[in-house]
Amino acid sequence: QDDYCDRNKATYVLLPELHPEEREIFKDADINILWNNYHNNQSIITAHILIMLYTGMRPGELLTIKKSNVNLSEQYLTGGIKTKKGKNRKIIIPDKIMLLIKFLMQQNSSELLTPYSLDNDFYDAWIDKRKELLLNDKLVPYCCRYNKTN
Repeated sequence: QDDYCDRNKATYVLLPELHPEEREIFKDADINILWNNYHNNQSIITAHILIMLYTGMRPGELLTIKKSNVNLSEQYLTGGIKTKKGKNRKIIIPDKIMLLIKFLMQQNSSELLTPYSLDNDFYDAWIDKRKELLLNDKLVPYCCRYNKTN
């Protein structure tokens, strides 16, 4: 800590090559399964996944959206996390998912759009739903960001 250094030894550190992992995407058949599940059961977790598919929101973004930040008449919500540019941005609500947003607005008395008190509750619900619907194990909520629907 207090020794004198005459050169930067960090320049000798060799890092392993970075191999970015390809994200799985939801196929049209997967999206149809989700829509059918929502229409037949009005599943809250299914509604959340479909909203993320059509908006490109991260799970953490959706879980922090306040109902007061949803503008149904102008079809947008204000949200976002992570980057300076991404925070407090307008996220357009496509016509196709308006019914999902309205459904979630009525589902709980919380100020949040989602009823999950912890991230783990959300992910546990997703894993259970994915197993129930026999969807690919590699499909995680973050995969919604990479789909062509948004």
